[in-house]
Order: sequence, then C-alpha cells, then structure tokens
Amino acid sequence: MPVTNYEMYSAADIVSDGTTLRLVDGYDGSNDVLLTVDDDDDIFEGDLNRDDDGNDTNQFGTATLSDGTIIGGPTTTVYSESQILLTAPDGTTITLQVIEIDSDPNSTIGSGIFVGYLPSVPLQKGVVYTALSRNTIPDNSLEYRTIEGAVCFARGTLITTPDGPVPIEDLIAGMMVETRTGPQPIRWIGARHYDADALAANDRLHPVRIRQGSLGLNLPRRDLLVSRQHRMLVSSPIAERMYGTRDALVAAIRLTDMPGIDIDPTVAGVEYFHILFDDHQVILAEGAPSESLYTGPQALRTLEPEMQEEIATIFPQLAEDAPLPEPACVVPSRTSQKRLIMRHRKNGHDLLSAPVAQGFATA
Repeated sequence: MPVTNYEMYSAADIVSDGTTLRLVDGYDGSNDVLLTVDDDDDIFEGDLNRDDDGNDTNQFGTATLSDGTIIGGPTTTVYSESQILLTAPDGTTITLQVIEIDSDPNSTIGSGIFVGYLPSVPLQKGVVYTALSRNTIPDNSLEYRTIEGAVCFARGTLITTPDGPVPIEDLIAGMMVETRTGPQPIRWIGARHYDADALAANDRLHPVRIRQGSLGLNLPRRDLLVSRQHRMLVSSPIAERMYGTRDALVAAIRLTDMPGIDIDPTVAGVEYFHILFDDHQVILAEGAPSESLYTGPQALRTLEPEMQEEIATIFPQLAEDAPLPEPACVVPSRTSQKRLIMRHRKNGHDLLSAPVAQGFATA
C-alpha cells in the first residue's frame, strides 16, 4: 500500500468523563494531528498483545502535531493501541482508534507514545456521544480503504436510466439504472437531510460543487453536488500511466484542486441520497461517471440505524466478518489520488477524456 495520510484529533480536542465523549467547545481543527502511514499491506493493525508494541513490524508512521513537532520516522511503527466504540443520539455508531507510535524501534515492549484519535468518520461539534465500549483490543481487520464516509448525491441530481435522466429523489428500489456493466436494478435507496444547524456544527458536511463542464467532455451537464468522500471517475491517459488502467475513482474532496470544483459553504441545507446495487457500480450523475454506495463496514456505519437494518435484511452477506466487496474499478490511496490530481492540474489535462464511460448504453 502506498503512503497514506489521515487527520486525527489531538488529546486537547476530546472531552470525556468515561461514559460520554465529545469534541471540546470551540473545536476548529487547529490542533488536528496529521498521521502518515507507510505499510506493505492493506490492513491497519493494532496491538493485540497490549504491550505498547504494534503487531505489524512493517507498518511505519509519523505524526505531525499542530506546532510542527514530528513524532516517529521511517523506522518507527504505528498502530492502534485500543479503540472506543461511540454512538450518537440518532444511533449512528463511530469508532475512534487510539493511535500510538513506537518511539524505540529496537524495543519489544513499553515504548508506545499516544499521538491522537483516528475516527472512522468525523465527529460533529456540539454532539455528546455515548461510549459503548472502551479500550477494546483492535482485531487487526481494519482496511485502509474503508476509513471513509458514506458516499452521497444531493437532491435534484439527475441519474441516467434506460428511460432517460431521472431526479434521484424519484428513484425507488427495483428501478433500472444505467451502469458501466449494463442496466442494473436498484436494491436499496436512502436519504438523509442536514439542516443549517447541522452544517454549521460540522463543516465537513458541506457538499462539493462540481461545476458544469469542469471534469471535461462538457461534464457534468449541470452543476453536481456530492458529499466530500463521494468518488468520481477519473478517466485519462495520466491515470493509465499511473495505474495501468484509464479509470480510477477519486474522492470529490481531492478534486477541489482543479478549477471549477470546490466546497460550497453557501447551501442552507442539503439532502444526501445513497444508491445501492448488488455490486459496487459506476453510474452517470448529470452525465458524469460516479460511484454508487460502497458497502464497506466503515461506510455503512455512517448511515442511520434503520438504514443499516434495511441493508442488512436485503444483503445478509454483509456481515461484519464478511470479505470486503470488490470496488467497481481502481481506488488509489489518498496520497496517490492527490498526485493524480496534481499531475492533471500541472499539465492542464481534463479529468475525463475520450474514450470514457466504456460499457454505458446511454451517455
């Protein structure tokens, strides 16, 4: 796995009385810790022996504190010493990994330094979470690619179907949608609305606006609003040189380094929709290729409890211990996504270039 970066909460960001946990009043991200992980596999492992020494001796990391102090280096291991399972008032569950870095590569016990809390999804300001369990030993099953928020389209987005474009809020389970593998039936669709207060409490809920034509090939056909972690298809010769395939899925927040794509703080509220198929798919939103909901466990935990129950009923194979589903195409690491976008910007190259959307009957 290539080098990956994550933002973590510092100890100063978290207030806990043992049974509840919340962000400190006035949290603004200024104390966030940057965690850099260099691993040779896809699993972020923990400390199963509880000896302040991680299990994966090839999982290296550094933590950059808000004042510029760097803890660790190319030969120091990083690991999850423990984890805290939280539940929000609406029933949403979140996991906080308690991250440590081994300060002495030659030690076998007792040299771990706490550097921050790594959340499965961002905590919301002003929300008090109940700690369901604390100091649970990590089970060494956390895949890097699953540390993501759920992917969502905003109300009003036109989705391409065999009968033409349909507003996403008018889609229902059973309707056919054009995908890169041909028309597929929707198995489940859900929605969640965030009002102005929710957006004010959590800046990361603001959507990314992908302006008309900003991806290339005059796509999207209209401005497209998606959640930050929603992945859009990049299809270009640059992607092919980097990954051996023209197509790669990249989080919308990474695309904001390109002209015409930015976070929109002006929306008074937003309603996000999630579309689920039998498999992870690439579909057309405002004519632009984009992903459907990926059913990794971290993404599913960001949904409301009743949504999780509905999906579990429809897809019983999505148990916690089930293998992760295959993504529709290449999903690069976060660092690699940044490099991909930087190369497009540096070379003035569109993110979509012909041929694109191979396999779509309707484009």
